[in-house]
Amino acid sequence: MKNSEVEAIVLRAIRQALDNSHLGPADDFFGAGGDSILAVKVTSEVEERLGISLDTMGLYVAPTAAELAALISAGNGEDE
Repeated sequence: MKNSEVEAIVLRAIRQALDNSHLGPADDFFGAGGDSILAVKVTSEVEERLGISLDTMGLYVAPTAAELAALISAGNGEDE
């Protein structure tokens, strides 16, 4: 799966968790109101959609959809 496809899935999960359809790929999840409970929701949704295992700490390390997608893609040996 391409990084852009991963990014779209991550962004969708973040938008749903924060109930904000205006967030973009460079918007910080925590800066937009995210917290630890919502981080679990986002990572669970991404895990389900991508069929991967994703530690919630990934969202703390990479708090934007673009950064998290790059982290996921790199971890799965995928090109951007």
